[in-house]
Amino acid sequence: RRRMNSKERIRSILNFEIPDRIGIFDGYWKATQDRWHKEGLPERMSAHDYFETEIRRIEFDFSFRFKEKLLEETKEYRVHRTKEGITRKDLKKPDGYTPFWMDHSIKTEKDWHKLKERLTVSQERVDWQDAFDKQRKYNEQGKFIVLTTFFPYEATWPRLGQERILTWMAQKPELIKDMFNTHTELLIGMCDMMMSKGLKFDGVMV
Repeated sequence: RRRMNSKERIRSILNFEIPDRIGIFDGYWKATQDRWHKEGLPERMSAHDYFETEIRRIEFDFSFRFKEKLLEETKEYRVHRTKEGITRKDLKKPDGYTPFWMDHSIKTEKDWHKLKERLTVSQERVDWQDAFDKQRKYNEQGKFIVLTTFFPYEATWPRLGQERILTWMAQKPELIKDMFNTHTELLIGMCDMMMSKGLKFDGVMV
């Protein structure tokens, strides 16, 4: 049986056909890869390349695009305001832990209607040089290229906090639906715009 490349393999799987072998994909914490490099993984090789995983991702910035700001820093942690307008405390430890969410950007319906205006399609949401460099590299490797972002719930809950979003899902379902639809429309609009500029995707991962 002819050996498929990753692009052919994933397309075969998605079309319910029989590939040459099972497709492989995983996500790796930076701390894990750093340890593997110390243990013998070649310095310039990623875990994805070592394990020959199939899927490679190109991303865009789906945030409110606030300017990030450092609020406090010690030897143990840093407190900062993110591009989502969220205040969070991050421990200065390897990744793989849950940050402490100190404040959220949406506390009222009025907050949402004001911030919603920031979620518009824009070329500034894309690092174009990086995206085209990745596309060229991944195509040369025969990888399955996806545009990737968070799905609506995962993108929305940090803006409200888990308690507020779950409460509003029960009490204000139309408001949450509007937030989810806005994120979905941003994803579709960004995908259309990026493709119109010459980027080509084999799929979308959310």
